[in-house]
Amino acid sequence: MSVDVSGDVIQSGEFIGKFTAPVTLSSSDDKGSVTIPAGTTGTMSDGKTISSITVALPEEPPSAPPTGENIVSSPYEFGPSGAHFSPPITMTISYDPAKVAPGTESSLVVAYYSLSDAQWITVGGVVDTANHTITVLVDHFTAFAVFEGAAATAPPQTARTFISNISLVRLNGTGADISWTTGAPSGTQVEYWAGLHQFTPLDDAMVMEHSVHISGLEPGSVYTFKLMSRDSDGNLNTLVLSASDTSGTISQWLIWGWAAGIPAAVLLTLLASWKHKRREML
Repeated sequence: MSVDVSGDVIQSGEFIGKFTAPVTLSSSDDKGSVTIPAGTTGTMSDGKTISSITVALPEEPPSAPPTGENIVSSPYEFGPSGAHFSPPITMTISYDPAKVAPGTESSLVVAYYSLSDAQWITVGGVVDTANHTITVLVDHFTAFAVFEGAAATAPPQTARTFISNISLVRLNGTGADISWTTGAPSGTQVEYWAGLHQFTPLDDAMVMEHSVHISGLEPGSVYTFKLMSRDSDGNLNTLVLSASDTSGTISQWLIWGWAAGIPAAVLLTLLASWKHKRREML
């Protein structure tokens, strides 16, 4: 199954890749579906826009499940492979209750097959035992299936694009310089908003030291900055910062950060860097 989305995706300019209308696609057996809300940004690994969305039913999964685990749904190939979405989109897959061992239905999980890691990786999901479906948020397309038992877990982010050494400096109330480092060479982009979401141009140069300048900020507004770095294998890591400039002076900024699995030491580094930069500006 395939749907042309070229007319629903902004093709150029500041909001390139953003979906202007919601898109839903179901598999030919109506048991695998994906929903992309309007406002979602979807791009390929090379930064190009997405022209179509596909879902296929391969005869066999790309790899057998690990020993002791069981695939209880058809495998679904969502494409185009290499497409990434921000924020994550909704995927729903039906499973066969006859394949599920008694007492384990509520612990089913969705997993995707990582070509770079050659293993199934768990993404979780919310099980609907009445309708025999599981719904999960995903940020990219590849092969997905429902597992009984825990599929392989993702490799540690510290070995990939883990973000650290963050520095955020507000310039004259209307601009900001943001820099960070990653544990592996990766691209550079920032999504930021105080209402309408905007993106800096994607820099796909594979580097470990990242720097972005943002201009045109509104003095006195509370902005959220989402730092994004994707490595050559397509692994994405993000860190979200929120900062307010209520008085128009940098001394009044408040800042916090979060990221999936981010250790406290990184947050302390962030806050220490922030305080150091603030002293430099005063």
